Amino acid sequence: MTGEKWIIQTDDEEWMKRYEKAKAADMTPLGIEPTAQFGVFSGRHGIYNTYPNKCNCYDNAGSQRPCKHRLRLAMELGLLDGEYSSDINAVKYPKDAAVVTKLMYVDSETGEAFNERPVPVGALNGYTVVITGEFDGFSRNELTAIIVRAGGKVSSSVSKRTSCLVVGDNPGSKLMKAHELGIPTYTLSDFLSIAGVCKEM
Repeated sequence: MTGEKWIIQTDDEEWMKRYEKAKAADMTPLGIEPTAQFGVFSGRHGIYNTYPNKCNCYDNAGSQRPCKHRLRLAMELGLLDGEYSSDINAVKYPKDAAVVTKLMYVDSETGEAFNERPVPVGALNGYTVVITGEFDGFSRNELTAIIVRAGGKVSSSVSKRTSCLVVGDNPGSKLMKAHELGIPTYTLSDFLSIAGVCKEM
């Protein structure tokens, strides 16, 4: 599905749902390189690098149907018929990356630009962290940013895949769940110290 005209799969309900989503204004790409048939989209999980035959978004992984990013790119490239809305102001930019020339993004601290989203390198690579409770001097978003910058992932719920639970004041039911599953729990100061993460991050 790279250079040939796409056929709308009207008999496939899930395909059509994605097709309708692809036409919305908030699906406007950040940029397109027609020669390479490459597009960049912004979503809630970050930047999506998209070609007609592949995309690094969650919906495309393991699915036989094209994701909404691939469908929208196909429309933009003239491979698929569709009347779509275009509004760059409707696109939600990720907080941790600034788009450069609408095809790349740059580290806000170093100024280094990347064609692909850089994988964080840090003490928390491979760790899935859950946060519960209130923390003096830190908002939930600030703690999430600290963990992500150190290479970790933040989850909203405790499961067997959780690496550890960071516990603040007035923790909720997540603490009990962590104890039931034998998940390590840490105060914020202990967690930052063990992970080698500085508060200034």
